Formats: sequence, C-alpha cells, structure tokens
Amino acid sequence: MTLLLALACSSPETTPQDSVVETDTADTQGSADTGETGDTGSQGFACGELTEPEVPGTISARSLSSTTTWTLAFDAVAEESGLVDCSYTREFVGMEILDQPYLCPDCQVIVAGYATMTQGADCFVQISESEGSREEWWGLSADGQLFRGGTLNLRLSTPTDQAFEGDLSGGTFSWRSVNELSAGGELDLSAAGEMTIASTDTLLPDPWAARQSPYAGGWPQESVGLEEVSWELAVGQKFPNARETDQCGDSVDLWDQAGRYLIVDVSQYNCGPCQVMATDFAALDEGLGADGIQIDMVTYMGNGLSDPLTPPPQEIVEEWQERFGTHGPLFLDRGFAYNTLHDFVEQQSEKDFGFPAWVVLGPDMEILHGQIGYGSYDEVEAMIREHAASE
Repeated sequence: MTLLLALACSSPETTPQDSVVETDTADTQGSADTGETGDTGSQGFACGELTEPEVPGTISARSLSSTTTWTLAFDAVAEESGLVDCSYTREFVGMEILDQPYLCPDCQVIVAGYATMTQGADCFVQISESEGSREEWWGLSADGQLFRGGTLNLRLSTPTDQAFEGDLSGGTFSWRSVNELSAGGELDLSAAGEMTIASTDTLLPDPWAARQSPYAGGWPQESVGLEEVSWELAVGQKFPNARETDQCGDSVDLWDQAGRYLIVDVSQYNCGPCQVMATDFAALDEGLGADGIQIDMVTYMGNGLSDPLTPPPQEIVEEWQERFGTHGPLFLDRGFAYNTLHDFVEQQSEKDFGFPAWVVLGPDMEILHGQIGYGSYDEVEAMIREHAASE
C-alpha cells in the first residue's frame, strides 16, 4: 500500500566500507525541517522507579586482533597525475559487543575496536584526507564471511571479492575492489591479512538476561518469546526483537509490546513530518480505541537529521515527550531501527529512505505495512480495521 502525500525529511547517504577508496565515515547530512506543530502535552507521564533485572548474568567476551596490509595499484591514467603504487598496514584490536546483533545479523562474533596505522602513512594520504588510524567494527559468520564497518551504529558490510580461510578462532583473509578515481583512472585496491579471535577474562552483561521487575515507564510485558526471526523484513513475517534504552533509562524489549497493534516509527526531532505524525497519533488511538482496537506507538529516535545513528541527549527526549505526549516507549536509537527498516521501507514505498520511516505491526508482531514519509493515518486506519475484523 502506498499512501498519498507522504512527506518525508531527507535521509543520510551511507557508503559501504569497500565501495570507495577506504571511506571512513558515512555522509549523514539531511535537510532540517523544524516546523512547529500542535502541542499535545505529556499526558501526565512520569517514569517510575528504575530497577535492574534480578539475574543479569554475564558472558565471557572474545577479542579480535588482526594485521591488514592494503596494496594500491594505479593504472597508467592515474599515474599521470602523480599517483604511485604503494602499500600501508593497520593493526586492529577489538572487544566483542553483544547488545547490537542488528549490526551484523549473520555474524557469530561482532567486535568494536581501533585500527592503528603502523606502516605506509605516506601511501594512505594519496587516497584519503582522513586519519589513518580509526575506530572500526569487525564481524565473522559461522560460514567464514567477513564483515567490516567504519561508522558507529551502521550495519557492517562484506568486502568485495573476499576470501577467508579459518574458523571462529581466526584465520587469513583477503579482499579486492577496483575503484574509479574522480581525477581520472582506476585504482586496484587489495587487502590481505590474518586475525586471531580469543576468549578473554572480560565479563559482559548478558543483554538478553531474563527480566522479572516492571518497567519504569509502566510498559506492558507481553513478550511473544525470543525465537529468532529473519532480519530480511517482509509483509507477513514477525518483526525482529530488540532490547533498547527508553526515555526512562530502562532496557525494554520491543516484543513486550505484543498484544496490540503497533506503529514502529523512526523519527528525528527536527523533522517536520515526524512531528505531524506524532501529533496525529492521538486521534488515531482515540478512533480505534472507541471500537475496542488497541494501538500504541513505539518511537526510535536519533540525534537529528544530521546525526541519525547516534542517540539523542535526554533534553531532546524530554522536550519531544512534553510536546507530543507518550503513547509507548521512546527509544534512544543506536542504529537498530534505521538499519532494520531501511531496505524494507524503501521497497514498500519505492523511494529513497527518509524520515519518518515506519512499519505497522499486528498484535503478534506480524508486519502488516511499511512506508517512508507521512501524510495521514487514514489508509492505515482502514487497513487495521480490516485486519482486526478478519481475526
């Protein structure tokens, strides 16, 4: 279903790690739209007592260390502009992260760390103005697929033409890509190295430890379970679960919102259509509620259109809540919603990603609809009524 007049704020452009010459950061610039909307009030919402799970549990973290050497081979056209063949080396050391599986759903281990340039800095400056040393994220799947990323909270990608020999304790790897240069000519960029994955004495909190205590925000606890589902979204399948920090500082399961219709919304505080969508939800809730159909909204929010992959500061969260009310958890998003919804809503809307981006879920967390932008809830309301009547 495509909704008419669905206005959207422009979205960040992201670049896969290996698609250009050692791109270090994503371009996350968007057009700000801070149009004022009506103030619906906070409806008297207040966070209750914040408590931790009774049995948090711990997991021994793994480390990943690697040495990688990149080789630059320029063609004759590129060499005419003064570029010369050379190589550079980085050493990477990272520690396992457990609470962001959506950064690499296929990975058995995901690590975050720092890559230090040890040789060839004068070679690297030929292809990049960025620092040679940088933060990186690495992942490895059970079938030997290697994943990398250089942008905080952005899903990892697989290098082009990669090869890996080894297992989950490490091995050797390589990849290669051919890149067109803006000044003319081509660069054949290849990398090769080795990695070691080892257990450490570092204990990490279990991000999926069972929770017995109530949520500080008073949210329901109706989880439909923790079974694994596909991260490739499609209408009719269950939406993946996540445990994210809400406006009360609590770690909340998305699937605990089961049992009612749910709008999962990715918004930014300085996006005008996002604000209108938040304002209009009260009327949708009232109209459906009058006929006994329960619906809530879960909002995932980044730090604005220019920084959508970073959680917003608490003052932004509180201002949003005061202006537009609280209809469900407001999550301080670390890339979960952006990475999870991105491809699906682009396919559903047949347009480039923008904000708001949202999906409609049924009471069992089944995906009913997805779209980019907002015009009104009219067609979605009709769709929900039809679905509820068929249940």
